[in-house]
Formats: sequence, structure tokens, C-alpha cells
Amino acid sequence: MAETAVTCSFLRAYGIHTTVPSAHIVSVNWHMTVAFGGMEIRVPERQRHDAKLLLDSIDASHKVDEPSPRSWMVKIAAIIVLFFFSVPPPAKGLFKKPAF
Repeated sequence: MAETAVTCSFLRAYGIHTTVPSAHIVSVNWHMTVAFGGMEIRVPERQRHDAKLLLDSIDASHKVDEPSPRSWMVKIAAIIVLFFFSVPPPAKGLFKKPAF
């Protein structure tokens, strides 16, 4: 929900109108976000290309470093914590695919 709000705010700052049809449903039933298909951000067709360029510029600004041995240990530790304590890893960040 927070990432969607930040993304909508970013696009609106550049004059792109955004709507999130499932925002109210997910704000009440947050645990069913996946069942509702996630949080879809919709933009008008005429602004679609501009929105895509802006979102691609964010992905391009992140530097992708080579995986270090420490990153593998963190992933293994997250899996161990998941199995022993039933605590899932963060939704984003830990297992994120590198941008091309």
C-alpha cells in the first residue's frame, strides 16, 4: 500500500493522473491483497508512455552491484528464520531481481 501511494504521488508530481481501483478494498482487507490481484495503478492512455518513461527512470537510477558472499548469507538466514519462526522475508528488497 505504501509503495503504491509513493508511486502515485511521484507520477502526480509530474502531472500524470493516477487511480488505484482496489485501494479502498485493500486498505480494509490488506491481508487479501494478493487475492485481489495486487494494487494496480491506472493512468490515462494518452499519458501511458510518459508514466512508463518516468517509472523506467527510477529503475535505471538504481545501481546493481555484484552479489557478495554476505548477500548469500543474508538470504540463507532469511530462509532459516522463515522455516523456524514462520516469519516471512520482506516483500521487496531481499530477493529483488537485478535491473537490466
